[in-house]
Amino acid sequence: MGQPRPPESFPRVYSPPEPPSTARRSAFVGILTAVLAFGLASLAVVYLSSGFGRKPSQGRPFDAASRQPSSTQSPINSATPEQTPSASPTPTVGSPSPSGARPFVRLPPVCSTPSDATSTRLVPSPRITSRSSNTAVTTCTVVSTRGSRPSLHVEAYLFRPQNGGDPVKDAQAFVSSDWAQAHKDDGLTTTIVLERQPGLGDEAFHMYKIDKGEPVVVGEVEVRLRNAVVRVSYSRDSPAKADEQATQKRLLDEAAGVGRQTVRAFV
Repeated sequence: MGQPRPPESFPRVYSPPEPPSTARRSAFVGILTAVLAFGLASLAVVYLSSGFGRKPSQGRPFDAASRQPSSTQSPINSATPEQTPSASPTPTVGSPSPSGARPFVRLPPVCSTPSDATSTRLVPSPRITSRSSNTAVTTCTVVSTRGSRPSLHVEAYLFRPQNGGDPVKDAQAFVSSDWAQAHKDDGLTTTIVLERQPGLGDEAFHMYKIDKGEPVVVGEVEVRLRNAVVRVSYSRDSPAKADEQATQKRLLDEAAGVGRQTVRAFV
């Protein structure tokens, strides 16, 4: 065993490590905070630019009806394409038309015009061979096998307000299209007369045609009153040469009379 250590002449004092100065610690914390902030900002930019976390757009639902053809083409396909609303008032059913008269809201019942007395006079022993109807158009065909085998075909069209449109203008466009089409050769008939007919509705025209395939002549009238359009075809076997002028006048006059009756039957 060695010699015992002699007692120290002064007490030993333990000194722990000195903490870093306040200035050094503040600088370190500042640098660390800046680095973390820069990193988080970079991650946020990448995240947003990639599209993650973005909610889907809550846009207007797709309206299939707005993609339908314009009602100016046909009242059956009356829904028009989606349009930007204009500053002008939007016509509604029952509201006055630009001319001051209220547009019609209902078609006459199918085959209700002309009257029974008129039908019997124009088509002896009349027999309805076809009829159809919906809320936009009705058609009716009446024929006879007696005499010159006359037949009467009536079409009635109703144009309704669609997507802020004007039903009267739609009806006008429909008649204008038919007027232009009447000037074209359809390959089936020969047009003898085609002219405007004043004094019938708001506008009208008539035409007299001869069928190229069969010995048949046709007097046809198309008339518009406000947002209603009526087309009437009155036909019969071709007359003798001496009766051509009289037959032409009678077919056109009678077709105009039926057109006038029918267009006045709209409600």
